[in-house]
Amino acid sequence: MPVPPNTQPPAPRSLYYKERPSARSRVAPEPQPIPPAAEPAPRRKEPNPGMLHLLRNLRVFGLFFAGMALVLVISIVGLRIVWSIRDRELAAPRPTELLQPTADRRAPTTTAPREAASAESARTAAPELDTERIRRAVFLARHAQALEDGGSLQEAITRYREALEVWPHLSAVWGQLGRAHLKAREFVKAQIALEKAVQGSPATAELMNDLGAALLFQGQIVRAINLFDAAVEIDPTFPPSYFNLALCHMSRNDRVAARASLQQYLRLRPNDARALRELAFLDALEGHHEDALRALDRAIAEAPDWALLYFDYAAVCALMGRMDQAIAFLQKAEPLSNPRAVYQIYREPAFREIRLTELGKEFEHDLAQRARARMGEEAGMIDIQPPSEPLFSSDAQRPANR
Repeated sequence: MPVPPNTQPPAPRSLYYKERPSARSRVAPEPQPIPPAAEPAPRRKEPNPGMLHLLRNLRVFGLFFAGMALVLVISIVGLRIVWSIRDRELAAPRPTELLQPTADRRAPTTTAPREAASAESARTAAPELDTERIRRAVFLARHAQALEDGGSLQEAITRYREALEVWPHLSAVWGQLGRAHLKAREFVKAQIALEKAVQGSPATAELMNDLGAALLFQGQIVRAINLFDAAVEIDPTFPPSYFNLALCHMSRNDRVAARASLQQYLRLRPNDARALRELAFLDALEGHHEDALRALDRAIAEAPDWALLYFDYAAVCALMGRMDQAIAFLQKAEPLSNPRAVYQIYREPAFREIRLTELGKEFEHDLAQRARARMGEEAGMIDIQPPSEPLFSSDAQRPANR
């Protein structure tokens, strides 16, 4: 088989056969382009904690100031409403204007229609004055006052009621009626009348005091204290309220408050025997016997015919062991009361030690004989420590020793 030209047989492949390396090209190969590196993904920016806190605070402050502005607007609107109501009230006629002639009370021509309507409604609501009825009511009240001063208490109460039936808008007459009921020991009726008087004249210390006295008689201590405190605030120079406050505090065993009220009362009335007796009672309870005797000495100087002062003095002397002085004051009290009353006091526990002595036994024997000799007379039993009664406003004009 013919061999094609320029065709060489393949060289045998063996361990000793080496292929000739191909000729190297002297031309440097073209550099291959380097692919661009991939750009890293952008990092997410974390929020600043301080900025977040600032924004949160700004939001809170904004809400707060918005709320304050809203409250301010509401307040301004409310004040405008209140001022408009107040203006309408001021436009209404005053009670003193009602007493003037009709020509003087004509509304000015520049008054707004709304204000004129308000004034007209106020005039319609107020009671129409009837001078004839008022004069008759005042006349009956003066007649009742004369009867009360003369001792005809029940008849005076009837006249006061007649005056109020004629014209029931007299606060002073309601107060007089209430005080008359107090004197008659009709405390519920006194409370009703005085409450009406206080409604008409609430800023009157006398009426507040008398209403408190009516409640104190009924045992309503807390309400009475409130009224007496109100009377003191209205008029700090009104003495009865201080004395009545002292009685209220003593009934509650508050000795500190009772002493303070008594001292205030005695600054205004330094020689009142009742207050001095109450002060001596407080001193004796606290063991200040010498102070109690000094207060009783002052009280006896002001009210030498008050038998209870001598009984109290004798009791304090007995507690101090002054036997002779105690018996001497019991003897002074006998002409002002009676032997049976003195015997009743002498049997009290305070005089037990004196009764065991020879002098005490002799005094008791003679006292019992005198009491039996006067057995047919009035019993004369008294309370060794009678409760003090509150003072009324009628007591403010004159010193009261009993």
